Amino acid sequence: MSYSDWSTTAANNNSAPPNGFPEGMKASTVNNSARQLMADLAQLRNDIEDGSFFDSALDLSSATLTLAAGVIDTDELAADAVTTAKIGDAAVTLAKMDDVSQGAILIGGASDRPVELDVSTDGKVLMGNGTTATMADAPYPPEFKSGCVVTAGTDDEHDLDITAGYVRDSTNAVNITVAAMTKRADAAWSAGDGNGMMLTGTLANSTDYALYVIAKADGTQDFGLHTSMTDPSGDLPADYVYYRKIKRVRTDSSANLLDVPVEIGGYNEVTFGDLTVTNGGPISLNHALGTDDIELSLSLIMQTNEDGYTSGQIIPIPPNMFSSATVNGGAALVVSSTTITGRYNTNSPVFNLLNFSTGGATGMTDSSAKLRIKARAAIQ
Repeated sequence: MSYSDWSTTAANNNSAPPNGFPEGMKASTVNNSARQLMADLAQLRNDIEDGSFFDSALDLSSATLTLAAGVIDTDELAADAVTTAKIGDAAVTLAKMDDVSQGAILIGGASDRPVELDVSTDGKVLMGNGTTATMADAPYPPEFKSGCVVTAGTDDEHDLDITAGYVRDSTNAVNITVAAMTKRADAAWSAGDGNGMMLTGTLANSTDYALYVIAKADGTQDFGLHTSMTDPSGDLPADYVYYRKIKRVRTDSSANLLDVPVEIGGYNEVTFGDLTVTNGGPISLNHALGTDDIELSLSLIMQTNEDGYTSGQIIPIPPNMFSSATVNGGAALVVSSTTITGRYNTNSPVFNLLNFSTGGATGMTDSSAKLRIKARAAIQ
């Protein structure tokens, strides 16, 4: 018998010695029962000290127990000694918990112990990393690019100006924050603004190049030019492990950069310099659009006042326009992945239009307008 079998009614503790004190018990058995009582009390002491007492002995279903601070050391309790099933509803409130730092949450840490995680950092989101929770930069969407506008620099034959922006790397695993820079194609790659960007070799004649954002694991970022349209990793500078193509450019027959296409709504667009209209003359333009699937837009730019049009006005016209063998034939054009070639009508005037004032057919004097060609293609 143990203390857990004792009755709170004194008269009921009358079991045979040494487990009780029955009426008329012999004097010779009193000492046995007293010693058993001492042993039971000692066992109660041990059970409280090792925590096993709280496994089942403490019933607070109909009573309230108030303990002074520090009376119960949770490190001395047996595993699972105190469970939610043994704690009354609303017995533990937030007011009774240890303070949690402002902007923090509790997560399971090493050895499954709760630890604080600061979730207040601006611009970070809560993410799992395969082991625990952590605060990390919100990942950009796959193939994301914002900013990073590329234009010709002061030396428009060799320099590229790139604006600041944000991109997702080629593997869609890393965000890259891009700082604005000017990079030179007439020099080998060197880190930083105003320095070279050739990742390998030198600019060659009539060659396509890809401009890449390149980055280190620590976020250090730069730009490099490479002949591969998909993977410059074999020629990246030391410690640069991430990359993303942001622009395709091309050189002319003198190894100078051609006009840099402007990115507009998912398309690259090039507007060439205005051309002099010469009957029977050739048209030859190089471009860096990287495809022959090109949309052409032609306009006449008035140089003088004529036929109801005024100097500076822009007159849209269709390509390859033709009216008859002896009157206007406009200009015939053919496109490839690198060039736009063509020829003006051999008859003069080359372009036959409607008089803007009268609506009658008229031949525009060749020298009264220049031809502007704009080419657009999906980004390659």
